[in-house]
Amino acid sequence: MIVNLAALLAACLCAVSATDDGSGFGSAIDWLATYDEALDIARDDNKPVMLIIHKSYCGACKNLKALFRKEAEDAASAGGAEPGSVTALAESFAMLNLGDDDEPQDEIFRPDGGYIPRVLFVTPSGTVLSQVINEGGNPKYKYYYPTMDQLAASMAKVLDMDLDQAEIEAKEKLEL
Repeated sequence: MIVNLAALLAACLCAVSATDDGSGFGSAIDWLATYDEALDIARDDNKPVMLIIHKSYCGACKNLKALFRKEAEDAASAGGAEPGSVTALAESFAMLNLGDDDEPQDEIFRPDGGYIPRVLFVTPSGTVLSQVINEGGNPKYKYYYPTMDQLAASMAKVLDMDLDQAEIEAKEKLEL
């Protein structure tokens, strides 16, 4: 009985620590738990959603997680996030990472395929901004960001957009 209780306690502690560190992306960013919660926050605060779709077994996903943690560690050492960094820009987004079984299944979340990791930006009303891609990345994987600088550039681009107009353009693109 005591052995079973110890095993249960250990499992609970592991689950809590996995959640507390943003599914491996670190705790410097306020990660939301679900897509619905992210949309609610986005609507309430009138800010876009940044959605990272990842898998626990994926090497590129693990690399991206390490980049997030490294940037957070650097910010902590420096006494704050560098202006224009992903960590600093994250405050202007409803931040969400969904992995494994939580990956959204709707095709709108796969604008150019189901590879991982993918980073998508979504308006407060739920329209995926498929026009926001990694301009410096591989054209076969438009929503893959191997560097924090590339990701920060797309985040800044979204923040500079008129989200209402961007939503109209994204919807028009879907109709083509």
